[in-house]
Amino acid sequence: FGALALVLRALDSFLLFQWSGNLDVHPDEQCRREQRFQSLIHITHRLINLACLAGLVIWILADVPGLSSLSVQLLLAGGAVIGALAIAFQGLLRDFMAGLVAAMEDRFALGDWVDLDGVEGEVVDAGVLSTSLRCLDQRVLVVPNGSIHRVLNHTKLRSGCEVTVIIEPSAASIDAVLVAVRETMEGFRADPDWSPHLLQPPLLRGVNDVTPLGITLSVLLITRAGRQWAAQRELLRRLVRRFQEEGIQLAFLPYPRRPLGLLQAGSVG
Repeated sequence: FGALALVLRALDSFLLFQWSGNLDVHPDEQCRREQRFQSLIHITHRLINLACLAGLVIWILADVPGLSSLSVQLLLAGGAVIGALAIAFQGLLRDFMAGLVAAMEDRFALGDWVDLDGVEGEVVDAGVLSTSLRCLDQRVLVVPNGSIHRVLNHTKLRSGCEVTVIIEPSAASIDAVLVAVRETMEGFRADPDWSPHLLQPPLLRGVNDVTPLGITLSVLLITRAGRQWAAQRELLRRLVRRFQEEGIQLAFLPYPRRPLGLLQAGSVG
């Protein structure tokens, strides 16, 4: 059974490697397959080990003297015991099935940045029973797969974020502000260091909201998977520098005394 497990693991690795290296798919899909490769290897190898171990236990039990000649009543009693154990461990069975479904549906893979029911982090372990996230503070959160109801994946195939800029209503002409934002976006898109990370040119969505506190402008970034936050920070840096040069004032809340900020952004990837 040990040799069988090694052969099955080698065959599984070979087949998954061929699947991930298929060149007849879209480049983005190929990158996603390469990322999923590690997760699927992790899960399938565990399942192979578990199946071989179960087969070994059944083989040993079948060779116990007298066990093969048990009466039907004892076999039925054994089935009832197994059913009772299944009820007792139904939580583990639920986690197991949820983990298999998540792997087959490609809800997340190792290295993805996800939001699981309001908790964000990088997937560092995607097992059949639980999923481990490393949060921003570097703590590791282990979530049972059966308790996951909502998955928000920020890095699947592509990523994006909406950057909002809130300026003072009387700070400058809104047309002048839009021109400054548009020119900054064009310079950002033309930068050879950042253009390879942008799947689409930055989109100036215009005025999103007008209140007595400020005028909200919106910019949408569509980037390669996982590059949205770096692109957001760079665009914000360029906007701040341009606003300082043009004398454009950001809006401030009366309390607490801090700017509403350029750092209001939501991920859409």
